[in-house]
Amino acid sequence: MNQMQVVGAVGFQDRRLDIPKEVDPIVASIIRDCWQKDPNLRPSFIQLTSYLKTLQRLVIPSHQETASNHVPYEISLYR
Repeated sequence: MNQMQVVGAVGFQDRRLDIPKEVDPIVASIIRDCWQKDPNLRPSFIQLTSYLKTLQRLVIPSHQETASNHVPYEISLYR
């Protein structure tokens, strides 16, 4: 599908792109929850923040765990 076909399929046919199987199941669940057609069924911003904080703890080690082996790095937002 090209970009306009995706827009039409999502916006007018209630279709969704496939979530790759490599995506963490928790992340996939958040995506599906946000895709609910009824806005009342979608998570609130507060709920999303809570889910993402939980994920952050799973992905980013605590400060104490990294203090002894901290390696500084730089992230560039521009290519």
